[in-house]
Parts: sequence; structure tokens; C-alpha cells
Amino acid sequence: MKRVGNRLRGVCFMLHLIPSLETLVITLFPYEDPSWKNTFSDNDDPTQYHSLQRDVLRGLACNPNPLPALRSLQIDNWFASPDELYAAAPFQHLVASLRDLRLAVQDAKSDMYHFPAQEIWPDVIEWRVLHPAVNLESLSMSCNFKCGSLIRLDLGSVTFPHLTSLSLSNFVWDDVRVHPRAVVLEAEGFIVRHGKTLKKLELQGCTICVPRNRPTPVRSWAAVWKRFADELTELVDLVVGYSFDQQYVYLEEYGFSSDSVYSLRGTEEDTPALRALVTIVKGRRKGSDQPLMMEISG
Repeated sequence: MKRVGNRLRGVCFMLHLIPSLETLVITLFPYEDPSWKNTFSDNDDPTQYHSLQRDVLRGLACNPNPLPALRSLQIDNWFASPDELYAAAPFQHLVASLRDLRLAVQDAKSDMYHFPAQEIWPDVIEWRVLHPAVNLESLSMSCNFKCGSLIRLDLGSVTFPHLTSLSLSNFVWDDVRVHPRAVVLEAEGFIVRHGKTLKKLELQGCTICVPRNRPTPVRSWAAVWKRFADELTELVDLVVGYSFDQQYVYLEEYGFSSDSVYSLRGTEEDTPALRALVTIVKGRRKGSDQPLMMEISG
């Protein structure tokens, strides 16, 4: 694997030789068995994956030559492994030129004492990627761990003036934490803040967090859909995918439980409100034969 890492790093170090390059897709570990994406047990050692990833990304972050002004960057299977190399000037320059950014992050360990994703989202993605990427027009972020639960990411301080397309997968709404003073995700506010430019919105596997001692959610999906209907005035493309047993979850100290969420009161208007939003968005799609998508699974 070390030899492979050296070769990949060498390829990244040569990107400056392609000044017209506009799109870069990095798929880490594409030939691994699908089971490798599952969180590692205590007996597994993810070091080899981190080392290979570091070799690849070092070619971008530490290249002494001017990199191409990329317009689109996609990183799939990015392991949650914070590293100082993301603060390097070449990497920051690369991010600043982007118009399209797609990130799929894997958390490599699941026990309660070690969450690398707790560090990479606020320290790397928030400050080293999102803040410098002021020219983004399209953004896609996904995580195999619920983002907004134990993961600290402050979307309240991030704005993209030209954002027209947004996709969020596995994000949490209204995260009422064990430590309520911790920075919250504010995904809903982030979306609404781009209501005057956002034309496409995709939400996959997003959920609302409910305190254990409440019979009703702090914020219902009906309230979210109604707010979107009022404030996302330019939206013409909507994709929503969720599972019934994951629309709402109870917050536990180190994670989630979906027990008894079916009995929550105050959620009866969720589906009608979503259908009303779909109707509004569909009405703006003059001349388009592409259907809106709403995916629901039991």
C-alpha cells in the first residue's frame, strides 16, 4: 500500500502540469470490499487507510508549484483524520477557486471515546474548506455518522452568495445536546439563508433530534417544510429521502435511539406540509418534464 501511496502522491504533485484542469474527482479506496466502510472495531487498525489518504492529499496540499484553478472538486470516502496539511497555502488556494464541491466523509471509529469526525468537521471542513470557498455555486456534504449529533459543525457562520445547489446527507436538525452550550449545526438556518439563490435542494437521511423527556419534537418537519415554502423562493428542484423510523430520533448521551418515535405527537402534519412544498416547487417548473423526487421507506 505504501508503494501505491507514493504513486498517487506523485500524480497529485504533477497536477500543475495540467493548467487547464477544471474538475478533479478523488475516490479513495475504490476497490475495497463495501464492508470496509463500516465503522472499525477495536481490533481493526485504520492506519493504513489514513497513510494512503495522507499521501494522496499531501500531493495537493504541499505542491510547491501553482495548482490549476479548479472549478470542481469531489472527494469520496474521505476518512475523518484531521491533519495540519489542510492549512497549507496550495490547498487553500485550490479551495478558494472552486465553484462545485462534493465531500463524502467516513468516520473510521465508532466507540464513544474516539470520534475523529468531531475534529475534521469543525477544524478542517468548516475552517479550512467551507470558509475559504466563498465562490461555491454547488455544495454536497455527506457523512456516514449523523452530522450534528456529536459532530460540532457551525453552519451559522458560513454563507455562499452564489449558491444554487445544495445536498445534505445524514444531517441532524435541532440537536438538543447533552451540553446545550456547544455549537449547533443550524442546517435549517443555513438553507434558508440561501433562499434567494438556491434552486436545487436535496436532503437524504436527515433527522430531527428530540430530547428524551419530551412527548413532542422541539421542531417538527412540518414547520421546516412550511418555512422552506415561504423562504426558498427560487427553489425549482427538490429531492427528499428519508425513512419513517429515522425522521425523529431521541438523543442519548453518546448517540441516537429511534425507539417509540412513531408515537410522537405533533408530527401529523409532516407529510401534508411536504406535499404542499412539493406542489409549490412543481408550480415553478414551467416547461420542465423532470419529476420532483420524494423517497420514503419504512
